[in-house]
Amino acid sequence: MNSGPSSGYPAKAAIVAELGERELLTPAQVNEALAANDRAKYLMTLLQAARAHADTPNQLAGNRERERLAAGVDEAGFDSVMALSRKWDNGAYVIPGARRIRDRLVDEIRRMIAPPHPGRLGDIPWPVACCRLRETVAGAARRATGRGPARAFLRPPPEPARLRG
Repeated sequence: MNSGPSSGYPAKAAIVAELGERELLTPAQVNEALAANDRAKYLMTLLQAARAHADTPNQLAGNRERERLAAGVDEAGFDSVMALSRKWDNGAYVIPGARRIRDRLVDEIRRMIAPPHPGRLGDIPWPVACCRLRETVAGAARRATGRGPARAFLRPPPEPARLRG
């Protein structure tokens, strides 16, 4: 392996390995986290735009294909999410593919915070960190929609009569 000054980050990785500092992130890990951040931002923007379109369906739904491709998201099906999003009379939002978007968002956030050592995120065991991540994403979904967790996107709430009966 060429580790001269012109070889870029392989030399840095060799230096990190030589120092024995495994806690330091390699440039590849940093680049993957930054790419995951771009994808996560796109997915959050997509959900916000879908909600905005559902609130004002008479306005033209923009096309976010360019943003999707720039963020590195390869799912072309996301391009129609905004135009197909609706808000029901009872205030519930119907966003096609919301579960897939949410799952992908959680995956991207996991990539952003992936620990340098499997099994731990700093001083926090990885399962605990994942639970905190799920709580954070669920809270963000509640704040974004004014409703419960992301499943509120997927189906209408029960009729009020059913709740009483």
